[in-house]
Amino acid sequence: MTARRAQAQEPPPALNALMTQAVADGKPRYMGSARVYPPTAKRATWRVVYRAPGRRELSGGRTAASLWAAVTLAEAEARRESLPHEEHTVAEMVAECVRRHQSTGKWGERTVGDRRRDLGFLLRVDGVAGLACRDLAVEHLRAAVARAGTAQRGKFITARLAELLRWGRRNDYLSSDQVGLIDRVEWVPPVGYEAPGKVRGSTRRAGTDADAVPREDVLGHNQVNTLATALAPRYRHGALLVHLAAATGLRGGEILCLTAAADVADSGNGSLVDLDAWLVRVRWQLGEQGGHHLLLPKGDKVRDVVIPVQARLATGFDLRTALDDRVAAARQEQAAGANPRALLFPAARGGWLWKGQLEDRWRAAMTDLDWPSTTVTDANGCTRTYWKYTLHSLRDRYAVTAVDEWHFTRSMLYAQGGWEDMATVERYYYGVTDDTHSQVVELLGGNSSSEQLLLRYAESHAKGASVTA
Repeated sequence: MTARRAQAQEPPPALNALMTQAVADGKPRYMGSARVYPPTAKRATWRVVYRAPGRRELSGGRTAASLWAAVTLAEAEARRESLPHEEHTVAEMVAECVRRHQSTGKWGERTVGDRRRDLGFLLRVDGVAGLACRDLAVEHLRAAVARAGTAQRGKFITARLAELLRWGRRNDYLSSDQVGLIDRVEWVPPVGYEAPGKVRGSTRRAGTDADAVPREDVLGHNQVNTLATALAPRYRHGALLVHLAAATGLRGGEILCLTAAADVADSGNGSLVDLDAWLVRVRWQLGEQGGHHLLLPKGDKVRDVVIPVQARLATGFDLRTALDDRVAAARQEQAAGANPRALLFPAARGGWLWKGQLEDRWRAAMTDLDWPSTTVTDANGCTRTYWKYTLHSLRDRYAVTAVDEWHFTRSMLYAQGGWEDMATVERYYYGVTDDTHSQVVELLGGNSSSEQLLLRYAESHAKGASVTA
């Protein structure tokens, strides 16, 4: 029974007399299986205590109507919990599965949100949410998987449903035969559906296979400048955000919680940009599951990232001067009440900037630049455009700069970039730019003499143990 239905029921006439007696002697009264406690000097509301199956409490409010609604809900909850698990609805099974995994810490906040969305494929099938668990059949599972728009997503949803069924069997919601139903489920594309090409392959090639033009994997320095210029009109701090990401390798969530105020950082409400030491003290990243909140950086990689001087940035951007100006402005905004956390990259009204808001502006800049993208249509007819370069692509730029130009050792790369190991960098971040081919031409047969090039190469690698990919 819902709270709305309970509140719609009229309280019995005898309830007022029972409440008067309970207040007079200060003792609780039984109403069905629930115990009702009268208000006290420290508590102005009634309390309803019941077992379902453990001890639980509800507020009974201040009136006879609100008390009766609470008692009605308590009775319904107690009856529901006394049912065999197989009599519970599929929606109740899913909710309990998520709750237990969350309460035991097996699923973090992000995973909980993902699983609710994944298992929602089953709950959104007509009639399934209120279906008793014992009646869950293979056609319900097939209908859930069919809602996926691609074969890959269908395979993923099938795996998540299999996990749910196994959990349901262990906790007596489902039978062994029902667990085996998932083996008879497979995503089948609708008639006439053509699978889209892979996103990465589509965005890295132009033209047909016969005249395809190779595209670089990583933004070049000139492209970083171009992107910063394109984003600046879309977001007032867009140019600084692009250059900071390319020069420090910070993730998007880490950038959006940067603060200019030490007191804000000390209270755990942001990561400090420390201009006295020229460090970005990465302590948090901004999460958005269920609203804005701060989380530890990915992999708990708390670190201090050095802010490079202009001479070490091939873009020519004077990052330290730009940050000095922005930090001063953020502190002034804080003093005026327009930016309470002194965020370097706030929303228009001074609060947290939603990643979606930044992504909208990013996509507009990509459109202005006519940079590579690909649009795919899934089996449900939903289209989505993927841009080759995202904010996270600037982390790729940082990896290439750190390895090829700054000659970081492995330990330096791990400490500054927050990566787990070199294999991760080599597989996902280290790549080629639009300058790579011209550099090879220069090295192996360009305008410079071979002796000069070999000397330059030897000097660059003598500066430190270079990380090679």
